[in-house]
Amino acid sequence: MHLIFLVHGIRTLMSWRRQLRRDLQQFPNVEVYTFYYGFFSLFRFYLWFARNRIVKKFTLEYYRQVATRRPEKISVIAHSFGTYVVYRAVSDYGLTFDTMVLSGSLIPEEETFSGWFDRGKERIRLIVNDIAQKDIWVLLGRLVVPGVGASGLLGLNVPSGNIIERIFPG
Repeated sequence: MHLIFLVHGIRTLMSWRRQLRRDLQQFPNVEVYTFYYGFFSLFRFYLWFARNRIVKKFTLEYYRQVATRRPEKISVIAHSFGTYVVYRAVSDYGLTFDTMVLSGSLIPEEETFSGWFDRGKERIRLIVNDIAQKDIWVLLGRLVVPGVGASGLLGLNVPSGNIIERIFPG
């Protein structure tokens, strides 16, 4: 079974997830789990310890879902702050995913992903980073919030066959 996590951004009700969940569950052997941490204010977004709390909560839920469902493959689709949560969970707690699909990514664009793709010890097989050329919110986050990047606007800038960057005009 392929388990796919959906992780939303800070100020969204995740309306996109309902349709995506329906679409994904049409495939055989796919289960979708939505990680929902509720409304997250801009003030809390600025505070590193508030962000870390969500990263830890996601990590615990990841391990709970994996232990319960016993998937053969795990992927994640994340938006905005959700990309930061997933990135930190992989970096700090060693979570692994087959595929990470990122939209409006807040991963620091100078990240090298050292060790993430090492043969035999891969944490991630593939990262798909969707870049929106006019996403000012991603840039604003990078300029205002410590530890946050703008890879959803500027790209990941890592030469790797494990990273696909798709560019959208919006």
